[in-house]
Amino acid sequence: MKFLGAPAPVSTEYVTNGTFSSGSSWSLGAGALISGGQLNVSSVTQGIKAYQILTLPGGKSYTVSFTISGIVNPALAQFYVQMNGSLVGAPITTKNVTTNGTYTFTYDLTAYTAATYAVYFTFGFNNLLGGTKVCAFDDASVTA
Repeated sequence: MKFLGAPAPVSTEYVTNGTFSSGSSWSLGAGALISGGQLNVSSVTQGIKAYQILTLPGGKSYTVSFTISGIVNPALAQFYVQMNGSLVGAPITTKNVTTNGTYTFTYDLTAYTAATYAVYFTFGFNNLLGGTKVCAFDDASVTA
């Protein structure tokens, strides 16, 4: 038997129902609805539209990804995904987007040594100007 190297590491997915196949596992705010396998949001106000609290081990970096589509009035808002652990001492990392697409960024907890952190994985709007903002989020993922 010949070995060609170590097996590829298996990544752990921390988001539950990141495909939005049902309304479970997500806390929804005004203007948010899970349907058709997406988190659909439509709002004239800023703020959190949906979130999930994740328990992440300290001392690691995490890959955060999501897809956004159907953006209406991108000039009127920043659509964002935020990892916010500030209530428990972890950093805040925000990804602002104004165009449809799939986005990936790193959430770094390598310098944080607690066993675990409760981190808010948040979708929402930064309302820079008035007007109705519309979009759909899908394929939400946080892996280590």
